[in-house]
Amino acid sequence: MNKKKLDLLRKEANSVPEDYYDIPLDTVKLPSLGKVYPEDHPLCDETEVSIKSMGPMQENILASRALVKKGTVSSVLIKSCLTDQSIDVSSLVLGDKAALMLGIRLAGFGREYKAITTCPSCGEEFENVFDLGKCPIKFLDVEPVSKNTNLFEFILPKSRKTIRFSLLTDGDDHEIFLSQKARKKVIQSDIDTRPTDELLAMIKSIDGKDSRDEIAQFVMGRMHIMDSRALKSYILDISPSMELEEEVTCTHCGETDLHKVPMTTQFFWPSL
Repeated sequence: MNKKKLDLLRKEANSVPEDYYDIPLDTVKLPSLGKVYPEDHPLCDETEVSIKSMGPMQENILASRALVKKGTVSSVLIKSCLTDQSIDVSSLVLGDKAALMLGIRLAGFGREYKAITTCPSCGEEFENVFDLGKCPIKFLDVEPVSKNTNLFEFILPKSRKTIRFSLLTDGDDHEIFLSQKARKKVIQSDIDTRPTDELLAMIKSIDGKDSRDEIAQFVMGRMHIMDSRALKSYILDISPSMELEEEVTCTHCGETDLHKVPMTTQFFWPSL
């Protein structure tokens, strides 16, 4: 590691004892480029963040059934690996969180990831070794409405209303998880409400009106399906993320297709 990089890591983790650096460190590039974080946020305009490799403590976190049940295992894992402990994981946009999860996995177990995937051509399942180091980063290339804010704008094609929205954060995602969990205890339904829940969490104003009741009434009752699909498509298009997919050749039919990297328990519990 060159001196300039080590100085950067030491500056970011200036509250950590000197002997901490016996633990291997690495850096993770942030898909958001830090553009969505306010000026008082540790990651404001930062393009990368440093992490430490996993150890026995992280194994305990991954094995915690309580954390899995609460839906916080990934957030707690990331927090434990950040060298800058002032970073609030719940404030991270999901693309940055995904990058950190991938970076932690790469630092811990390397690029190779064996997983079962399904061929879209013949429908057969087969084991493939994915190269996680090849997953490209989709960087944020749209500027927020104001510098250092998680706020973007889109005009709905049907109603012509102006929507201001934010990218989902880890905190938003967890709130949606909890609300869906609570709803299932009360209402027995096969309908997945997550797409609507996500819209409600992301939309911050409609034509300048930021009343949560008015936003809910519009999304649940008056929003045209063309507007809904256009907004979700635009959000997906601009969202910073990790492209977790790879070209794979089927061992059954020989066809080469683009496969999404399966997120299974083997991702953090590979056979050694």
